[in-house]
Amino acid sequence: MGNAQSVNVKVGIVDDKAINIKLLQDMLGRLFPQLEIVGTAASVKTGLQLIRDKKPDLVFLDIDMGDGYGFDIVQRSEYKGFQVIFVTAFPSYALSAWNYRALHYLVKPEAEEDLIEAVQRYLTRVNGEGSDKQFFNMPSSVKSSSKRICLPDQERLLFVEVQDIIYCEVSGSYTVFSMPNQNKHVVSKPLNTYE
Repeated sequence: MGNAQSVNVKVGIVDDKAINIKLLQDMLGRLFPQLEIVGTAASVKTGLQLIRDKKPDLVFLDIDMGDGYGFDIVQRSEYKGFQVIFVTAFPSYALSAWNYRALHYLVKPEAEEDLIEAVQRYLTRVNGEGSDKQFFNMPSSVKSSSKRICLPDQERLLFVEVQDIIYCEVSGSYTVFSMPNQNKHVVSKPLNTYE
């Protein structure tokens, strides 16, 4: 892992399921023993307390929890000196995650190589090798100049060229994207999100 061994990183994990916390702790301990897990929490309320009390550098944050969302923690936390890697079972939250200064977005169950990439991205930044120190890091495939947008469906994220969208239509609180060859993609967000 190169000079990453010299970095002392305090890590917090917030997830409403104990088994997910344990799996992530085990993977991090095995792959990145230099990371110090300073605490775990199982709710928005205890997650806010963890961040306030321990001031972690990096937080692995579940999105959909019993008493709210991981996004609530990012918004409500008075301490802002942490970076976020969202870990969730729902790929449909990916677009929202980038709006909440996500460094990375992992879909459960976490693949080992994805976890390594996420932590390496963080370590690159703290070692001063990144282009900036900002929390927000949109994947290059999303922010490329090719004018693509991300359409989350139930199982994956689809990146489509804007020029390939024939039209969009409202279907209740959903948006239906009509594409070439009569393909349609239904997204669980209203049309004004994409306007």
